[in-house]
Parts: sequence; structure tokens; C-alpha cells
Amino acid sequence: MIKANGLEQTDLKTLLRPNLHQLHYTQQKQFDAEPKIAQMRNYFKQYAPSNHWDIFRVEILLQFENLLAIPLRPILIRSWNEHPNIQQISLAKSRNYSKNNMLPLANHTLCSEQEPCLVMQVAQNKNISLPLNIVLELSLSNVILKLRHGKVERIVSGICQGSGHIKYGDTLLAQREFMGFRLNESA
Repeated sequence: MIKANGLEQTDLKTLLRPNLHQLHYTQQKQFDAEPKIAQMRNYFKQYAPSNHWDIFRVEILLQFENLLAIPLRPILIRSWNEHPNIQQISLAKSRNYSKNNMLPLANHTLCSEQEPCLVMQVAQNKNISLPLNIVLELSLSNVILKLRHGKVERIVSGICQGSGHIKYGDTLLAQREFMGFRLNESA
């Protein structure tokens, strides 16, 4: 959970509960073979004893975990606001009423992909960018949205369940299925 806009919110770290710094041996080998990681590892070997790479890898993975402090609510609201049908309904309702409107949604699935990026400085003028790939597949039911001026303002209620995975390059770092939880002011 993170606090954003004065509200406790579920974030991707809470939702996916990754334990990235404890990759199993085959994941470590695959991770170390990723081109940018191999480049960093070679650079690291030039300036530090090779037995310190494991410590450095753990630090990279811990920083990846920190990148997951992305609140779920804005991801959902942005996705709904970009959906053409919801835009049309929202605009039609906002023309007919001057007040806030509630919009119940049919049960649906939402897929979302996020790509936060960790930038590592490996030399005085050399940065390496390490993008994570986070994919969520969410099944949403009983969702009611509050609309205002043609936009989704907030999630009034709903239930969310689904799965997600985190990858760096071709390396699967974590995946998780999560059972239903309520979408409300604390989600």
C-alpha cells in the first residue's frame, strides 16, 4: 500500500508481491546473460572483485522492486478514460446532467502493460537504462465509476482479480495470481 492524494492505495508491489532479490539459480543465469546486465557485469569485473557481482545483482533487483510503487487506481482510471465507449457514455451523461454521474460497468477484463525504467550510472558519463516489463490481466466485476465533466473521476466500488508478471528482457522475474479484492477508496 502507498499513500497517494491522501488515500491509501494498492500499488503493483503490494499486488504482485515480488521477491526479486531471491531469484533461483536458473533465473540468475538468465538475468546475468541479458545484454545490458552482461555489459554492466563486465564493466563491474574491471573495477571490483568478481565475487561482489552477486551483491550488485541483488541491489539491482531491490531497485526493480522499488519501481513497482505504481498505484493501481490511476492505471484503471486512465484505461477507462481512454476507452472509446466509456468516453462516449461519459460525455453523453455529462451533457444531460450538471452533477456527478454514476456509471455501472459490465464485468470485463482489462490488460495493462507498464514499463518503469531503472537508470544505472556505470561510469562518469555512461548510463545504462534497464526497463522492466509489467503485464497485468485484471478481471473486473461490479464496478461503478463516478463521472464528472466527461471523465472518470473515481472508482466507487468493484471487485478485481487477475494475474500479473514482471520481466526484464526475456527473464521472467516474478508472476502471481491474485484473488478478488474490493476496489474502493483504499484500492
